[in-house]
Amino acid sequence: MVVENFIGPSNKLTSVTADVDKTVNMYEEVIAPGTGKGGSALFPAPGLSVYSSVGGPGDITYVFAQNDRMFAVAGTTFYEIYEDGSPVNYGTVVFDARYPVTMCTNGSAGGQVFITTGLFGYIFDLNTNTLTLIADGEFPQGEALMCEFMDGYFLVLLYGSRAFQISALEDGTSWDGLDIAERSESSDNFRAMKRSHREIWLLGEQTGEVWFDSGDPDFPFAPVQGVFIEQGTSESFSLVRVVNTVMWLGESENGVGVVWIADGYTPKRVSTTAIEDMIQLSNPSHCRAWAYQERGHTFYVLNILDRDDTTPVFDVTMGRWDERGLWDEPNQQWHPNRPVSYCYAYSKNLVGDGYTGTIYEQSVDIFTQDLADV
Repeated sequence: MVVENFIGPSNKLTSVTADVDKTVNMYEEVIAPGTGKGGSALFPAPGLSVYSSVGGPGDITYVFAQNDRMFAVAGTTFYEIYEDGSPVNYGTVVFDARYPVTMCTNGSAGGQVFITTGLFGYIFDLNTNTLTLIADGEFPQGEALMCEFMDGYFLVLLYGSRAFQISALEDGTSWDGLDIAERSESSDNFRAMKRSHREIWLLGEQTGEVWFDSGDPDFPFAPVQGVFIEQGTSESFSLVRVVNTVMWLGESENGVGVVWIADGYTPKRVSTTAIEDMIQLSNPSHCRAWAYQERGHTFYVLNILDRDDTTPVFDVTMGRWDERGLWDEPNQQWHPNRPVSYCYAYSKNLVGDGYTGTIYEQSVDIFTQDLADV
């Protein structure tokens, strides 16, 4: 017997008599070219296997990798993770779940990793393997929301402001209080910052803009002329680089709760009514996002922090939503997907646990959920 329209995306509407589709721990793939039995098929979502244990229950884990080195923050501890999964503790950092970890590096040119967490900034020296709180008095300690790197400069977004600040060239320990740019095109505070290509996307509460390196010797960054985005973001850490562009959970003067992808400089709605209902029924300001690629598909994972149900995932390649989660057999309910951060290191997709100090290898070739105890 053939069941028409059995294979498809999640689309559980408020009115279940209209549509109650729910695709959990599976993703859709088009069968083309060829003479398959149908137009598409469902494949299993990736499993998880413990790769490294760097903390215990309650420690949220964030991961980052570049140039054959991998780092993690679990709770208040900063680690390097070796290829065999063994961790090395390099010291402690401030942690506040409201202002989670971001990391970037200037690579071999400067030999530094820049870490922001809990509104404070740290530098890890890749040559001496030392972690220090940035001591320069002109660095905005207590305001450092998130970091980025472009064209030799570290950038830090100042919390609760319309401004960002840049470091000295290739030196995250040196900051000048005058090297600050403040937006003038709109009045709403910046909430998120992300490099895409050689541009910096800056999203406010209701609007956004894009800056580039103009080469000005006094201050190198300037807004791209003629570009103004009538969408901001409700959640700073929903803005993610994905497939040569950016995605985020939006907010504007008209409302909140739509997921957007940038088409050039134009936001394009990718969330469905069902996904928007899911977001609105929780809290649009309590979301975090990350992205990964596997077997030709790129996925945007939207962790809704106060939702004890499945995690919505957008397959950018297919333009489809599915859901990921853990089935609680005794209580007959779904719980959220555990990973909250991602990096590609040692030829593996590695993810950080949002509930314990654990790093997992994530792969479609792993058929179990080997999870640490919460």
